[in-house]
Amino acid sequence: MKKTLFSFITILLIFSACKQETAIEYKKTVDVKFSNLQKNNPKINGIMLFHNISENELTVKDLILTLRIDGKPIGTIKEKEYKAVKPNTEFSIPFKYNFEKNEIVAENQVPADVYLVELEGDLTMIAKDGKEFVIPIQYKEAIDYHDKQAEKDEKKASKKEMKKAKKELKKAEKEAAQSANEE
Repeated sequence: MKKTLFSFITILLIFSACKQETAIEYKKTVDVKFSNLQKNNPKINGIMLFHNISENELTVKDLILTLRIDGKPIGTIKEKEYKAVKPNTEFSIPFKYNFEKNEIVAENQVPADVYLVELEGDLTMIAKDGKEFVIPIQYKEAIDYHDKQAEKDEKKASKKEMKKAKKELKKAEKEAAQSANEE
Protein backbone atom coordinates (compact mmCIF):
# COMPACT_ATOMS: atom_id res chain seq x y z
CA MET A 1 0.00 0.00 0.00
CA LYS A 2 2.81 2.43 0.89
CA LYS A 3 4.66 1.57 -2.33
CA THR A 4 1.54 2.25 -4.38
CA LEU A 5 0.92 5.56 -2.64
CA PHE A 6 4.58 6.55 -3.08
CA SER A 7 4.47 5.61 -6.77
CA PHE A 8 1.26 7.57 -7.28
CA ILE A 9 2.72 10.68 -5.64
CA THR A 10 5.94 10.36 -7.66
CA ILE A 11 4.02 10.05 -10.94
CA LEU A 12 1.83 13.02 -9.98
CA LEU A 13 4.91 15.15 -9.22
CA ILE A 14 6.61 14.17 -12.48
CA PHE A 15 3.43 14.90 -14.45
CA SER A 16 2.94 18.30 -12.83
CA ALA A 17 6.62 19.19 -13.35
CA CYS A 18 6.45 18.27 -17.04
CA LYS A 19 3.22 20.18 -17.48
CA GLN A 20 4.91 23.47 -16.60
CA GLU A 21 5.52 24.56 -20.17
CA THR A 22 5.47 28.28 -19.49
CA ALA A 23 8.56 28.81 -17.40
CA ILE A 24 9.71 32.42 -17.42
CA GLU A 25 12.39 33.50 -15.01
CA TYR A 26 12.73 37.10 -13.81
CA LYS A 27 16.49 37.79 -13.86
CA LYS A 28 17.02 41.38 -12.74
CA THR A 29 16.27 45.05 -13.31
CA VAL A 30 19.03 47.26 -14.72
CA ASP A 31 19.72 50.88 -15.66
CA VAL A 32 17.11 52.36 -13.30
CA LYS A 33 17.51 56.14 -13.50
CA PHE A 34 15.66 59.33 -12.75
CA SER A 35 15.50 62.17 -15.21
CA ASN A 36 16.02 65.71 -13.90
CA LEU A 37 14.29 65.95 -10.52
CA GLN A 38 14.59 69.74 -10.72
CA LYS A 39 11.78 69.75 -13.33
CA ASN A 40 8.10 69.47 -12.42
CA ASN A 41 7.43 66.26 -14.34
CA PRO A 42 10.49 63.97 -14.00
CA LYS A 43 10.50 60.33 -15.03
CA ILE A 44 12.02 57.08 -13.91
CA ASN A 45 13.05 54.44 -16.39
CA GLY A 46 14.86 51.12 -16.52
CA ILE A 47 14.97 47.70 -18.12
CA MET A 48 13.67 44.39 -16.75
CA LEU A 49 15.43 41.23 -17.89
CA PHE A 50 13.75 37.83 -18.17
CA HIS A 51 14.60 34.36 -19.45
CA ASN A 52 12.22 32.04 -21.29
CA ILE A 53 13.50 28.71 -20.00
CA SER A 54 10.75 26.72 -21.71
CA GLU A 55 10.81 24.95 -25.05
CA ASN A 56 7.86 27.01 -26.30
CA GLU A 57 7.54 30.37 -27.99
CA LEU A 58 5.56 32.74 -25.78
CA THR A 59 4.12 36.21 -26.15
CA VAL A 60 4.49 39.10 -23.73
CA LYS A 61 1.09 40.61 -23.02
CA ASP A 62 1.89 43.29 -20.45
CA LEU A 63 3.99 44.36 -17.52
CA ILE A 64 2.14 46.05 -14.66
CA LEU A 65 4.15 47.36 -11.72
CA THR A 66 3.37 49.41 -8.64
CA LEU A 67 6.04 52.07 -8.11
CA ARG A 68 7.02 53.24 -4.63
CA ILE A 69 9.81 55.71 -3.93
CA ASP A 70 11.07 55.98 -0.36
CA GLY A 71 8.04 53.96 0.72
CA LYS A 72 5.52 56.36 -0.87
CA PRO A 73 3.15 54.95 -3.51
CA ILE A 74 3.82 56.96 -6.68
CA GLY A 75 1.78 55.19 -9.37
CA THR A 76 1.32 52.19 -11.63
CA ILE A 77 3.61 51.48 -14.55
CA LYS A 78 1.82 49.78 -17.45
CA GLU A 79 3.85 48.55 -20.38
CA LYS A 80 1.75 46.76 -23.00
CA GLU A 81 3.55 45.11 -25.85
CA TYR A 82 2.71 41.98 -27.75
CA LYS A 83 6.22 40.71 -28.32
CA ALA A 84 7.10 37.13 -29.30
CA VAL A 85 9.73 35.43 -27.17
CA LYS A 86 11.62 32.50 -28.64
CA PRO A 87 12.28 29.35 -26.57
CA ASN A 88 15.35 29.32 -24.32
CA THR A 89 16.14 33.00 -24.82
CA GLU A 90 16.58 36.04 -22.66
CA PHE A 91 14.46 39.11 -23.33
CA SER A 92 14.02 42.58 -21.91
CA ILE A 93 11.16 44.96 -21.33
CA PRO A 94 11.98 48.65 -20.90
CA PHE A 95 9.76 50.73 -18.65
CA LYS A 96 9.29 54.41 -17.93
CA TYR A 97 6.95 56.42 -15.78
CA ASN A 98 6.40 60.17 -15.46
CA PHE A 99 5.40 61.47 -12.04
CA GLU A 100 4.96 64.74 -10.20
CA LYS A 101 8.16 66.13 -8.67
CA ASN A 102 6.36 67.11 -5.46
CA GLU A 103 5.60 63.43 -4.79
CA ILE A 104 9.23 62.90 -3.72
CA VAL A 105 10.82 66.36 -3.53
CA ALA A 106 9.17 69.07 -1.42
CA GLU A 107 8.81 72.61 -2.78
CA ASN A 108 12.09 74.58 -2.69
CA GLN A 109 13.97 71.47 -1.57
CA VAL A 110 17.07 70.06 -3.23
CA PRO A 111 16.64 66.48 -4.48
CA ALA A 112 18.28 63.82 -2.33
CA ASP A 113 21.33 61.87 -3.45
CA VAL A 114 19.72 58.44 -2.95
CA TYR A 115 16.15 57.16 -3.29
CA LEU A 116 14.76 53.74 -2.41
CA VAL A 117 12.89 52.48 -5.49
CA GLU A 118 10.47 49.57 -5.18
CA LEU A 119 8.69 47.89 -8.06
CA GLU A 120 6.18 45.15 -7.45
CA GLY A 121 3.81 43.59 -9.93
CA ASP A 122 3.34 41.03 -12.66
CA LEU A 123 4.46 40.14 -16.14
CA THR A 124 1.63 38.49 -18.07
CA MET A 125 2.56 36.05 -20.82
CA ILE A 126 0.44 34.21 -23.37
CA ALA A 127 1.17 30.64 -24.48
CA LYS A 128 0.44 29.45 -28.03
CA ASP A 129 -2.79 27.80 -26.84
CA GLY A 130 -4.01 31.20 -25.62
CA LYS A 131 -3.57 30.49 -21.92
CA GLU A 132 -2.30 33.43 -19.92
CA PHE A 133 0.05 33.07 -17.01
CA VAL A 134 1.60 35.54 -14.62
CA ILE A 135 5.15 35.94 -13.37
CA PRO A 136 5.44 37.90 -10.10
CA ILE A 137 8.12 40.60 -9.92
CA GLN A 138 9.69 42.29 -6.93
CA TYR A 139 12.53 44.78 -7.18
CA LYS A 140 13.96 46.99 -4.46
CA GLU A 141 17.13 49.04 -4.72
CA ALA A 142 18.65 52.31 -3.55
CA ILE A 143 19.19 54.44 -6.66
CA ASP A 144 21.74 57.25 -6.76
CA TYR A 145 20.41 60.46 -8.23
CA HIS A 146 22.85 62.75 -9.99
CA ASP A 147 21.73 66.20 -11.06
CA LYS A 148 23.15 66.55 -14.58
CA GLN A 149 23.66 70.30 -14.30
CA ALA A 150 25.50 69.86 -11.00
CA GLU A 151 27.66 67.16 -12.64
CA LYS A 152 28.46 69.51 -15.55
CA ASP A 153 29.36 72.31 -13.15
CA GLU A 154 31.54 69.92 -11.14
CA LYS A 155 33.34 68.72 -14.29
CA LYS A 156 33.90 72.31 -15.36
CA ALA A 157 35.34 73.23 -11.97
CA SER A 158 37.51 70.11 -12.01
CA LYS A 159 38.88 70.99 -15.47
CA LYS A 160 39.57 74.52 -14.27
CA GLU A 161 41.48 73.16 -11.26
CA MET A 162 43.46 70.81 -13.52
CA LYS A 163 44.40 73.69 -15.86
CA LYS A 164 45.46 75.78 -12.90
CA ALA A 165 47.54 72.91 -11.45
CA LYS A 166 49.21 72.29 -14.84
CA LYS A 167 49.98 76.00 -15.20
CA GLU A 168 51.52 76.10 -11.71
CA LEU A 169 53.52 72.93 -12.46
CA LYS A 170 54.89 74.44 -15.69
CA LYS A 171 55.76 77.62 -13.82
CA ALA A 172 57.56 75.63 -11.10
CA GLU A 173 59.43 73.57 -13.73
CA LYS A 174 60.43 76.76 -15.55
CA GLU A 175 61.69 78.33 -12.30
CA ALA A 176 63.58 75.14 -11.44
CA ALA A 177 65.16 75.11 -14.90
CA GLN A 178 66.20 78.77 -14.51
CA SER A 179 67.68 78.06 -11.06
CA ALA A 180 69.62 75.14 -12.48
CA ASN A 181 70.96 77.31 -15.35
CA GLU A 182 72.04 80.05 -12.95
CA GLU A 183 74.09 77.62 -10.88
